Amino acid sequence: MVVFNSINTLLFNRCFLEKEKLTIYKSNKLIEARYASLTHSEQLLLLSCIGQIDPRSYTGDVGIIVTASEFADLANVNKRYVYEDLKKTANRLFNRSIVIDMPDPDMPELTKTKTRWVHSCDYFDKNGKVVFYFSPKIMPYITQLTGAFTKYKLNQVSNFKSKYGIRLYELLIQWQSTGEREIEVDWIRERWELNYPRVSVLKTKVIEPAMEDINNHSDLWVKFSQRKQGKVITHFQFKFGIKASANKNSNAVTVEKFVQDHPQLTTGKSVDEVIKMMREQEDGQIDENQQNLFE
Repeated sequence: MVVFNSINTLLFNRCFLEKEKLTIYKSNKLIEARYASLTHSEQLLLLSCIGQIDPRSYTGDVGIIVTASEFADLANVNKRYVYEDLKKTANRLFNRSIVIDMPDPDMPELTKTKTRWVHSCDYFDKNGKVVFYFSPKIMPYITQLTGAFTKYKLNQVSNFKSKYGIRLYELLIQWQSTGEREIEVDWIRERWELNYPRVSVLKTKVIEPAMEDINNHSDLWVKFSQRKQGKVITHFQFKFGIKASANKNSNAVTVEKFVQDHPQLTTGKSVDEVIKMMREQEDGQIDENQQNLFE
């Protein structure tokens, strides 16, 4: 639902932002695009905006609100200066750019697009909030996703420390069905815009901190090995999976809790139908943003 505020800015009318309930939907092209890694707070701010939209219907004319108190909860920053931190993070995010290769399959002569993540930010100093508007060129990669895309819960990455943790997590979760992914070392350098010529430094500064975040703070476990051509390390080989504790917590959801969390999905359904929905959701076949499957 949207409303007009006093300055005729179209805004979401929503409750307090809860990272546990936000699901991130991204086109795989966006995940594999080229850009210098955002700081962790910039990534959380961006993901909190993406997580608020309905990827089926969002058109970009609606402002995405993040309040100072929400940002404090999201990024674990000092609440005394949180609005200033929110504004600084918003300013940095506004100046960030991203390069997407071969953005339009119907226009092969278009080799790449460079765009900002957000095209404008509105600051409400007296209310302690910032309103974000996604760049038009970003919209096809977070809405109307009919091709290859990846989804995950924001709370799986919100406690990361390394600015590379989220990017590695996204690359792995893309291949969740296989549990393995091999990534070329030079590809990571290019896509993440890294200046670490020595692989040993790349591992110490980037890969190992990212893996530590994933192993300590997400639902995944991950380990890696290396592939060489001669004496040169050319690829990282990752093996990963869902932690047993995450599967146990998932299975602990009761029918009553599922109904409370998904009222629109379960209204008018029998207990057997709800149990079927729960099993399908565990298998990744449905989620709360795909309610049309049961209408």
